[in-house]
Amino acid sequence: KTALTIILVEIIAVISNVSTEWMAGGATLATTLATMSGFGYLYLYYKTRSKEIAVEIKSTVNYKYERVRTIIRRILVVSIPIALTAIMSSLNKNIDSFTVVRSLKQFMPEDMALSQYGILGGKVDTLTSLPLSINAISAAKARKDKKTITEKTSFSLLTSMLIGLPCTIGMCIFAGPILNLLFPKASDGTVILQISSLTILFTILDQTINGALQGYGKLKIPTISLGIGVLVKLILNLILVPIPEIGVNGA
Repeated sequence: KTALTIILVEIIAVISNVSTEWMAGGATLATTLATMSGFGYLYLYYKTRSKEIAVEIKSTVNYKYERVRTIIRRILVVSIPIALTAIMSSLNKNIDSFTVVRSLKQFMPEDMALSQYGILGGKVDTLTSLPLSINAISAAKARKDKKTITEKTSFSLLTSMLIGLPCTIGMCIFAGPILNLLFPKASDGTVILQISSLTILFTILDQTINGALQGYGKLKIPTISLGIGVLVKLILNLILVPIPEIGVNGA
């Protein structure tokens, strides 16, 4: 996906004379093609090795025949809460896209409102989500091995703290220099990054605890908690962002 995105965006930039709309379209197309390629690989792998996999399953100690209806029901019980959690995560990110600009336009020109939203979505969200990507290993580790899950959860939470705390403090104190280093020609957004950095530690811990809860089979709890978070986020955006003294910092 990364390779396709870089290649397509670079080609489209040259062809379209650096049209940001076409380049964004190319990035989205790259994601679609990469996902289709991944699915194609899995399908071909299964088709070529399905007999071998079936023999392997039947030879295991735990093998037993189950009705298709039972299997589908068990899959849905697990997959629906996880899917809802993923949908709510996307919704949580998109709340800013349909509330921030609309609220800012009440007291500033549209181009300035779009610029403020660009700082929030393009720079700050990217920087604050990097520690979450690193921490994904801890969340995955917390899901495994029910017999020692308490021990693994404790270790994963410790790892999360070791990742999250330095990132939170570092981004809060050095927000200005970080933006100057990464975006030398457009380094605005120091205050927004400082405020957003305070969420890193809590989001990382949330990510790890959700992984542990999934390991315990408590799949509904992360969905409910994220749903509450999305609702609170929406309400606070609608209240805080329209206040001229707060503006985009409210998001």
